[in-house]
Formats: sequence, structure tokens, C-alpha cells
Amino acid sequence: MRRPVDAPLTQDFGSGATAGVVANSNPNSGMGYYVYLYGNYQPDGHTGQDYGAASGSPVYAVTFGTVLHVGRLSGTYADNPWWLLPSFFGYGYVVDHGAFIGIYGHCLDGGSRVAVGQRVNEGQVLGPSGSTGASVNPHLHFEILRDGYVLNSRYFGRSNPEDLFKGSIEYAGQTTTPQEDELSAAEVKEIKDHINALLLSGYDWGGRKDNPGLIPHVLENQRLINVGLAENRKNFEALPTRVWWGTVVKRDGQEVAVIQDIATTGTEVRGQGEVLVEISESVSPEALAALVPEAQAEAFIDALRTRLEKKEDQSNG
Repeated sequence: MRRPVDAPLTQDFGSGATAGVVANSNPNSGMGYYVYLYGNYQPDGHTGQDYGAASGSPVYAVTFGTVLHVGRLSGTYADNPWWLLPSFFGYGYVVDHGAFIGIYGHCLDGGSRVAVGQRVNEGQVLGPSGSTGASVNPHLHFEILRDGYVLNSRYFGRSNPEDLFKGSIEYAGQTTTPQEDELSAAEVKEIKDHINALLLSGYDWGGRKDNPGLIPHVLENQRLINVGLAENRKNFEALPTRVWWGTVVKRDGQEVAVIQDIATTGTEVRGQGEVLVEISESVSPEALAALVPEAQAEAFIDALRTRLEKKEDQSNG
């Protein structure tokens, strides 16, 4: 965000209310002279900011936006959507800056550097300042209409432009750094405990206390498979040799003897079991957590965070 022109502020927002001021034709009468020239044009006070810019000074877009109007206005204030009095506004620019509309008035006639519908960047020159419209001396008049403005209200719906430069109004192109919640030490411990229970130590489910972790569960299934293989081998050995060597099955597209297939399967199962036993005995919960794919880990943590929040809400309730 930048100022609309490199010049000193000469009249601030809200100053110089004309309500109740008696018109005076004397140029030295102060506000009376302006009321004599323009009538009760700012009953509540100045609707924007004036900058004492010399004629021809570059007028800048205060931030990113889209140009809505360039040049003079015709008709009355009711004939344009911003209630700008054409005779007061003179030649100027109206730019949609996202959360507010910027109005740049009293500019030099015909000096536009932009066109309606054009996207402009912060600091891009719109055109030169001047002294058109209701202007006694060269200066830039700048005012804003914030989102949700009501024209038929105080200051004709205008807001103090100084709020822009204080950072209290968000605008097009402004970004807010997302704030991520940090897990407490207790929450980190609970997540690690859940991962450990899921993989190793076991967990409760539906009121039951005997649910093993994933690895012990697989090992137990492999133990039962080995028992079954041993029983089947005994049954085959009780058969005549010609039966258990002569009977074949398909394995990986090849025909092999049933007894050979049983032996191969047993070897594979035992090999997997040895790996899982080694994991369950030597790998820490942190190392196991590191093996979990990032997307699944994030989903797991989000689910646990939701569970912790519900638990906290129940405790507070």
C-alpha cells in the first residue's frame, strides 16, 4: 500500500464540515467562501484526503485493482454508482481495489495512462494530477468506499483513507500468513501413544481390551498359518508317496508338487514373520511414525486433533 501521490497532506478526512456555515463571497473568509462557491458540499466534513500536489504530478494506484472509470462524469451525482458530483469531481479515476473502491479526483484533463477494465499494480501511474472540477488550487482529492458502504449515510458512505495506510483495511493483493496450530507436548505424546498402540501394543475397541496392535495381529495370523501348514503336511505325509508327490498345483504359472508348494509357502511366511518380529522388538514409535506416508500421517493427526478437541469440550462441559 502506498500514498496516491508524493505530496504533503493538506486536508484530512472529516475536517471542514459545511453544515451551518454561512456563504461568503470573500476569498479570505475560509469555509464561507467554499460554501459560496459550491454550496453545502460536505455537511459532515471532508469526504476524503487532499494532497497538495503540483499540476502534472504522477497519481499512483494505492494498490492492485481494476479501473472502473476514467475521465469526467456527466449528469448529476445520482447518475453514477458512487454518488460523485460531476462538477466537483472534475477529471479523475475510480478503481476497484478489492475491499474498497478508490476515487482519485481533480486530475489533469485528458492525461490518462490507463483504460477502463485495465488491471493495475500498486504504484502504477494512473495519470497526472491537476485542478479540475471544484478545485481552487492544484491538488489531488482521494477518497474510498469500503465494501458494504451506504451512500445515503454520513460522509456519503466514505471512510477515512488513513485507515489504509495504517493497515486496518485489507485490500486486493494483500496476503495473510496462515497461522498453524502448534501441538502441545501432551498432544504429541498422545499421538505417539496412539501410533504405538495401533502398530505394537494394542488398543481398546468397542469396550474390548484384547485388540492387538497391527504387527502382533499379523504375527498371530502367521503363527496360525504355520500351524495349519504343519497339520496339512502331516496329513499329506500319511498319504502314499505317489499321492503327495504326484499331486500338483499351479504356482506362478508353473505346475509344482503340492508338498513342495507347502514347503515354499511356509518358508515365505516364516521370512515375513522374522522381519515383523524384528520390527516389533527394535523399532521405536518415532521410527514407525516416520514410515507412515505424509498424507496419511497428516490425516491421522487431524483425526486425532479432532478427537482431542471433542475430549476437551466434554471435559469443559
